[in-house]
Amino acid sequence: MTLAMGVDVSKYQGVVDWAKLKEYGYTFAIIRGGYGMYESQVDPYFTRNITEAAAQGFDIGVYWFSYVTNVTDAENEAKLCYKTIKPYLSNINIGVFFDYEYDSVDYYYHRYQEKPTYELTRDMFLTFHNYLHHYNIKTGIYTNFNYIISYFKGLDYDSKEFLLWFSDPSNKYRDNYSWDICQTGILDIDGVIFDINIMRVPTVENPDEDNFTIYTIRSGDTLSEIASKYGMSLSELLDWNPEYITKPNVIYEGQIVKVKKPIITLIEVGDIVKIKKDAKYYYGVNTVIPEYCKGIDLTVQQVKSGRLLLKEIFSWVNIIDVEKAE
Repeated sequence: MTLAMGVDVSKYQGVVDWAKLKEYGYTFAIIRGGYGMYESQVDPYFTRNITEAAAQGFDIGVYWFSYVTNVTDAENEAKLCYKTIKPYLSNINIGVFFDYEYDSVDYYYHRYQEKPTYELTRDMFLTFHNYLHHYNIKTGIYTNFNYIISYFKGLDYDSKEFLLWFSDPSNKYRDNYSWDICQTGILDIDGVIFDINIMRVPTVENPDEDNFTIYTIRSGDTLSEIASKYGMSLSELLDWNPEYITKPNVIYEGQIVKVKKPIITLIEVGDIVKIKKDAKYYYGVNTVIPEYCKGIDLTVQQVKSGRLLLKEIFSWVNIIDVEKAE
């Protein structure tokens, strides 16, 4: 496992120089989609940020700052979030995060003259999570140590049913939690203040003739789509093909890339399969498949290029990570 460096951004960073951030070694970004549940609260820089970050080959997540006070509003925020990100889902390969912070609690207090219970804040997050999970979107929660032991206690962070984006600039608590992304502090980069993050990513094995094949790029292809088709992250594909790192959005018909060698297995809707014991991550995200999901009978609900939707866990997995049940 290695660590990647990233930033989180919103309108407060203004026009971001994504090419410059890439030169400095940042490879992923968590971009604010908006806040609240009204159209006017969509971040005015969201479209620009996600388009330009994707063009520079960044791995991308989205966060939605929440002001919910009940589970109905949580679903309404999730609906607006989904509407906002829907045109860009192919660019979001990390996940979508529920961001509930001190301002969120203050808003609740000013409205009701009391603080929300942890049962309510937990249920509001789970409502947001469940709505997006219905669309097969990996979700996560942005929180810190104080909120983990108060407003979000009782959540199972180790199960990896959702991602944990953990804020810990103090570096005191991160070793106690199975975080996926950790916000480590702030940094002035060429006069712009950014929140800096690290993300756990799997160590990439070098390709050899036994585990890669050659794909010839066609008109209309993108590296992100090619990576997804062969069960790879964009970062992994670029590690295997470093000649594309500097300009991953500039590719031409007839060029070639190394991709994972697919295992040819005829699997159809309705088949019963098992997730292999050595499978590591759900399809398209750096999220570990829990051990309790492996080795049990699961029903194939949908089949798409390189991936399967499994009915009982409602999650996508790489086709190469399953085998037919006997």
